[in-house]
Amino acid sequence: MELDLLCRRLAIHRFAELELPGLLFLNVMPLTIVERDFREGLTLGFIRESGLPPERVVIELTEHVPIHDYDLMRQAVAHYRDMGFQVALDDLGAGHSSLRHWSELRPDFVKLDRHFISGIDQDPAKREFLRSILDVARSLDCQLIAEGVETAAEHLCLWELDRGLALLQGFYFARPSRQPPLELNMLLPATTHLKKPSWPHCTLYLAPNRRYHG
Repeated sequence: MELDLLCRRLAIHRFAELELPGLLFLNVMPLTIVERDFREGLTLGFIRESGLPPERVVIELTEHVPIHDYDLMRQAVAHYRDMGFQVALDDLGAGHSSLRHWSELRPDFVKLDRHFISGIDQDPAKREFLRSILDVARSLDCQLIAEGVETAAEHLCLWELDRGLALLQGFYFARPSRQPPLELNMLLPATTHLKKPSWPHCTLYLAPNRRYHG
C-alpha cells in the first residue's frame, strides 16, 4: 500500500513538473480504491500539492484480480467522480476485465486490450469485434482507447476503420520515457511506402491532427 501511494505521488508530481498537456492516467488496483487510506483523500491531496485540477486525472482500474463486491466498487467510483476524477477500465478483454465491469461501473474510458489490436490489419474478425465495441462505447457515452498499436499498418487500419476512434496507445507513437515528447507527428515513421491492405475500400494516409493517448 505504501509503495503504491509513493508511486502515485511521484507520477502526479512528475506530470505536473513537466507541464504535460492532456490527462494523467493513474493505474490503480480495484481493491485499492476501497481501502480506507485511499478513500480518505490522499490522492486528492497529492494532486492539490502539485497544482493539478482533479479533472485532469483519470483513475485507471487495472484488472489482475476479480471484483467481487460491485456495490462497494460502484460507491468508490461515485466517490471519486464527486471529487472531479474520471474513471477508466484497463485491458478490456484480458484477465478479469470483463463486459460486466463495463456495465456495472460505467467508466468514462475503456482501454481495449492489445490482443484485439495486434495484427488487426490482417484479421477481419478483430476488425468486426472492434466495430461492435465502438458501437457499445458510443451508446454508453464512453471513450474507447486502443492499446498496443505498434505498426504503421495497424495505425492506418484503425483510422480507416473508424475515424471516431481518436485515442490510441502504443510503441508506434512513443515508448515510456522520463521526458515524453510533446509532438508526436515528427516521430511517426513515413507511411507513403506502405502497400494498400488486402481488404477493399481502404485509403492510406496519416492523420496529422489525431489525438494520442500515451
